[in-house]
Amino acid sequence: MRAVLLCLALALAACGEGRAPALHQQAAAGRALVFNAASETARNVTGDVVMDGPRLRFAKGATLLTRLVARREPAEPIAQGGPSFATAALGPPDIVVEVRSVTQQTLAPGAPSLCSNGGPPTYVALIYGQRSTRVTLMAFNGADAPGSAANKSWLCATFVYTAPDGVRTRQGVLL
Repeated sequence: MRAVLLCLALALAACGEGRAPALHQQAAAGRALVFNAASETARNVTGDVVMDGPRLRFAKGATLLTRLVARREPAEPIAQGGPSFATAALGPPDIVVEVRSVTQQTLAPGAPSLCSNGGPPTYVALIYGQRSTRVTLMAFNGADAPGSAANKSWLCATFVYTAPDGVRTRQGVLL
């Protein structure tokens, strides 16, 4: 009986499908997910990012505490008269857009802010496809949350990250 169970366990472990349930449980348990800096801006300013629920920790020393404000439609403009989230992120039309307020930014000594003007971002948008391993983070300054009604908000930086093997499922990125 033990031999049969051992063979069954080994067969399941060898199957590539075995990863997804464990990662789903990992995300549900609130374990951090690491994404590699993929764009030149991300490599130079933030480095890799660890997404741990509302906390975004960047390898170059910045940490953001965030709170979900809204989910936006991909075709919605990032501001009045501006491009859509999908256009600005160079993403497909079936992306997910999470707008989060930044409740706190902590910088290690010498760490750059995500906004090049040196001030902390007031909002970030996390943009990812349902079946993608790419995450685009847009940092915004200003009083208004990014969206079609925003006229006191501006995009200050865009960063692109990719999920390493083991942080994705067949459905895409786990956030």
